[in-house]
Amino acid sequence: MRRHPDSFPFQLLNAGQGFVMGIVLGLSGVVTSPIHGAQEDGIKGFFKGIGKGLMGLIAKPLGGTIDAITLVLEGIERAAEAGEQVVGRLRIPRFINSTEGLTPYSPYRAVGNSILHNIRHKEIFNTDIYYAHATVSSDSTPDVVLITTRRVLVLEKCRWSGGWDLEQGDRFKTILTLPKRDGNKIIFDAVHEGKDKKREIVCENPELCQWVLVRLEEALRKFQVEKNRTVTI
Repeated sequence: MRRHPDSFPFQLLNAGQGFVMGIVLGLSGVVTSPIHGAQEDGIKGFFKGIGKGLMGLIAKPLGGTIDAITLVLEGIERAAEAGEQVVGRLRIPRFINSTEGLTPYSPYRAVGNSILHNIRHKEIFNTDIYYAHATVSSDSTPDVVLITTRRVLVLEKCRWSGGWDLEQGDRFKTILTLPKRDGNKIIFDAVHEGKDKKREIVCENPELCQWVLVRLEEALRKFQVEKNRTVTI
């Protein structure tokens, strides 16, 4: 709290350090207070130390949190007084497809690429490029079908972490039959866990299901063209 750097980023760094140290001190007090109490006043001091440690477990992290908030607010005030601009992002980062180059900003594609970034299976983002997506349910934790250049995924929004959990995923190279629509379902056969299985993607209504099917067929065709081109080369 006695350090007052002029730079707002360093003020945020100090705030984070104060918060972490509050937690560390609170946890360490649970162990050290009973030991010090026992050394000074025997069994009676040991139990007093336990009480002090438990109180510190609450008070020190709380104090660290208050200090962190204070430092952040001070940093914003100092940045404003110094004429610095405190910048915040107003929109989701642009999706840039390496094969298309720079295109006009699309909120829809930006959201889809953001979903791809936030799937718990990080290896998908490292290998796949976003193609299309659609929300296929309307409950409190909606399901999203996300199509990449290599696979089709069914994702569920995690209400706690804000990320996306993978419910179902199929690589294009494992799909054995052309996908087809059956009412509000997309059906195809694919190799899953070493066995040929019938796979289903359930949509909220037939119209949405048809839209997802068309996007999936487009992605599959492009995947096959790229695969054949690689084999030819």
